[in-house]
Amino acid sequence: MAVLENGDEFATVVAGKTVAVVGSAETTVGLGLGDEIDAHDLVVRFNNAFSRMPFPLELARDIGSRADILYCNHSILRHEFLRRPRPEGWRPLRLLREILPPSRRARRRAADTLRAMRLQTLVCSNNNLNYRANGDPSPDILRQYRTVIAEFEAYRSAHWIETPFRLLHDVPAELSRRLDGHPATTGLIGVYDLLRQPTARVSVYGMTFFHGGGHLFGTPIPLTVAPGTHHLPMEIDVMRSLIEEFGARLRVDGALERLLQG
Repeated sequence: MAVLENGDEFATVVAGKTVAVVGSAETTVGLGLGDEIDAHDLVVRFNNAFSRMPFPLELARDIGSRADILYCNHSILRHEFLRRPRPEGWRPLRLLREILPPSRRARRRAADTLRAMRLQTLVCSNNNLNYRANGDPSPDILRQYRTVIAEFEAYRSAHWIETPFRLLHDVPAELSRRLDGHPATTGLIGVYDLLRQPTARVSVYGMTFFHGGGHLFGTPIPLTVAPGTHHLPMEIDVMRSLIEEFGARLRVDGALERLLQG
């Protein structure tokens, strides 16, 4: 069973540590910050960044090469770790892609990925609160996601994956309240979760909450706000409040600092 949010295990991993939180904005490209990032005690990455590792040397010079903790949402767990292999050029309807179960080959590939990364912890961010505090799926969760946590646990057991798996609830719930009911992005959830832990310092790189800067590993989220979607402008306000709340324990890079001052 996944370790639930407030267990002591994760606190032990991060206690007293300096943590580099590395987003996927292209604002880090060309700055040569890789050595600075990797010099932290722990390096955190998000969602599908794992699928690009190991990074090409040129990119690693800018964003580092390590990943000690990975935060990802339940959709990433299903579609990246547990997805069914697809022939090149195959483009199924979205609905068909959603209901296809993961194959054994995909499960083996996911296990190999976790072993190669040597993660200390993998965290499901539970952005939309699809899972309750006890780990059970919420009543209104989409059918194809109801068993994701159970499936993920099953292959960890079957393939002897020792990477601890942690499921959040209180952190995304608190951020949703701060965001007037909108789900927080995985990046914001990771930052806030680490600040609530006994970390020594959390330093943020390459995170602009999609306010420009592009995206290294995917398509940027639009800034358009709709019910049930991320409220990215409001997330900037929340980051400002976190800086006031946590002071010197939270540091941000130049690109994000300029956004916060705007």
